[in-house]
Amino acid sequence: AKVTSVQCLKYLTRSVTGSILAHEATHAWFKLHSSNTNAFVGGGGAFGGGGGGGFSLPPQVEEGCCQLMAFLYLSNEEDFAKMWDKVTPSLAYPESKNGFVDTVQNVELRRYFRHCIEHDTTPIYGDGFRQAKRALEEYFHGCMKDLLEFVVVHRSFPI
Repeated sequence: AKVTSVQCLKYLTRSVTGSILAHEATHAWFKLHSSNTNAFVGGGGAFGGGGGGGFSLPPQVEEGCCQLMAFLYLSNEEDFAKMWDKVTPSLAYPESKNGFVDTVQNVELRRYFRHCIEHDTTPIYGDGFRQAKRALEEYFHGCMKDLLEFVVVHRSFPI
């Protein structure tokens, strides 16, 4: 299956939209990098065929990483928004025409969505997130790129 776009509903808040796009962009990253696994293993062909067509990650591993990326976005959205508004002031959200404005409601909304991710009880999304977060903190010292590259090569977390 070839993925050519990521779509998101209109009228969602900046926080919700950003976290959804962060989650979906992580799926896209895996898809793009699964066909080039040799780049991460020094040309050794970790999958016997060099990745590509039949490559897939275990759902708990992939969704865990995607949920972690959404969580990290929600944890750092204020910084992302300020950076975005500086780079593209003409595209700034209406509430931020004079710089990023973060309301109490936005802060609470982000806190709520982070809570939902952290306390999800499902094996694929919830347990996957907690395993990904633990791996990021304990094995990769906060470097998400290193975690994602490890996951593409090994198809698992290092724990």
